[in-house]
Amino acid sequence: MELQLPSAFKDQLKLWRGQKIVSMTRLLNDDPESIPSLYQIPEKKIFGYFPSPLILELSNHEKFGIQVNPAQASVMICETDGMFDETGGIPVKFSDAKYAQEKYAHIDESPIEDVSIFIRHPQNQKLASRAREAGIGITFMNGKKLVLSCGLHDGSDTFSIIYAEEIPDRLKQELNEASIFNG
Repeated sequence: MELQLPSAFKDQLKLWRGQKIVSMTRLLNDDPESIPSLYQIPEKKIFGYFPSPLILELSNHEKFGIQVNPAQASVMICETDGMFDETGGIPVKFSDAKYAQEKYAHIDESPIEDVSIFIRHPQNQKLASRAREAGIGITFMNGKKLVLSCGLHDGSDTFSIIYAEEIPDRLKQELNEASIFNG
């Protein structure tokens, strides 16, 4: 299936409510041992911040591929297919003790309550012509909100997996967030 903007994928995203995330796997195109020296990303932050595709699996066994499209300044999503096959890269899971931070360890414990889309305000004429769907927010019933983001950790166009409170204040001011269940 073809990658789509989250707004075009709302019907599928609505089915996430009540599900749990059972697995999140980054598919690295580089050996994780070499990433800290090549990209200046600390070993423990590789899962969250190395720009590579993600496979997200829910408790109903559906799998979704997620990555960033810098040309659209957006995250993109699809149901998994060969493009997101785990043989297409070096897998690093959210629970990896070496390459993932502890903050991801309990993602699989709480059902999803809400899914939202973060739209970034255009900061210039070039951005105005892009979709700017900069994040998919996943709010869990325990109150935590995970964001699959296009640069919402630092204003770049790279794919990061962060919690909403990690979005810098200067970027929060540039965002509108809307639940997919309201409209």
